[in-house]
Amino acid sequence: MMQTKKRTLSLTSAFAVLAATIFVTGVFATAQETVLYNFNDNSFAPWKPTSTLIFDGAGNLYGTTLEGGIDNGGTGFELSPQPGGGWNETVLHVFHNGDNEGYYPQGGLVTDGVGNFYGVAYYGGTGTNCGIFGGGTAFELSPTLTGGWKERVLHTFGSLPGCADGGSPWGGLTFDDSGNLYGTTVAGGAFGWGTIFKLSRTSGENWNEIILHSFDGNDGQAPNSTMVFDSAGNLYGTTELGGPYYGGTVFELADVPGGNWTLRVLHGFSTSSGGYQPQGALVFDTAGNVYGTTYLGGVGKNCSIGCGTVFELSPSARGWTKKTLHYFTNNGKDGYQPVSGLIFDAAGNLYGTTIYGGDSTLPNCSGLGCGTVFKLTLATGGTWAERIVHNFGAFKNDGEFPEAGMILDAAGNFYGTTSGAGSNLGGTVFEIAH
Repeated sequence: MMQTKKRTLSLTSAFAVLAATIFVTGVFATAQETVLYNFNDNSFAPWKPTSTLIFDGAGNLYGTTLEGGIDNGGTGFELSPQPGGGWNETVLHVFHNGDNEGYYPQGGLVTDGVGNFYGVAYYGGTGTNCGIFGGGTAFELSPTLTGGWKERVLHTFGSLPGCADGGSPWGGLTFDDSGNLYGTTVAGGAFGWGTIFKLSRTSGENWNEIILHSFDGNDGQAPNSTMVFDSAGNLYGTTELGGPYYGGTVFELADVPGGNWTLRVLHGFSTSSGGYQPQGALVFDTAGNVYGTTYLGGVGKNCSIGCGTVFELSPSARGWTKKTLHYFTNNGKDGYQPVSGLIFDAAGNLYGTTIYGGDSTLPNCSGLGCGTVFKLTLATGGTWAERIVHNFGAFKNDGEFPEAGMILDAAGNFYGTTSGAGSNLGGTVFEIAH
């Protein structure tokens, strides 16, 4: 994966990885997937994890659940591998529905490397200019001297008239090397179609927000994925909607001299056969090509508005060229409708998840299928061959509906979450063994 000048510690580049073999806690039908933890579907415990995990240096996993907690506003959690086997869950913070600190933390967590975690909440906060539920917040979780955790709001969205400072952040945050945080909001800004923002520490514990770009619809609408940096310090991301053909975009936000940022649409998706509505984060290869997924579109059969695609964008002197690497199809075998981004292994293979589809003969899934983990391998002639690595619902207490991207450990094992099922019906954390 491309080494970035401004590196993010979320999504595709966890800052530290496991160095030991993980104890297997679940019974599984295939040789590759293991359920490490089951969330409990009730209003007091964390449940429904929909964001990508991260590691710390000791091999603990951290993430957020969209729901759960005392009044179902979501949680931040830690999973720690135990010496005798299994994983222990610690709730770092409970978000309260309707609270000023924000709730529904969809975007996952990112770390500053010294033990603090940062994220966004989709609703809540004290801002009143983005709707009755509040414009959401950016927050920090820090360990206390007594062993607990404290939450602090860095910015409340919807604080400016007309929601000019953005509203409803859905994707995660990204650090640069100077300690600034970058993110997106799906709403608000100068035109109401979402923003790209920067948070910078000013003095003490204060942070200042700057809007780097307001989407106007023609250059995209509703940016809801975490952004990534290239080696030159430019930001790349996707919008689910808008653009020149109304099907979403891939964009570059260039850091130009003088502190200005300029947005350029690299590709506009349409509702034709090429796929549309990209929702997951992008990933670079070592040659500077960009890879991602679209939730809808393509030529896959048995999906009324398309089953989704995997695409590649390659830079050239004349711009960027798009190539579709795989069309998903609802055929009882392939997965379909990916909502997460992709990740490379050390050999250059691409891995991802689909929220639906897979083996239709499994007894533990509905007619939609429980979702898949898939692998794409570059074949002779430049084509990519797909293989289903795991069908969710393969055994009784397996998870279903993987919405988040995956991460890798040092041994090449993948870790991810499912938003549903498991033994307690609240979703799971899983491992795909190398």
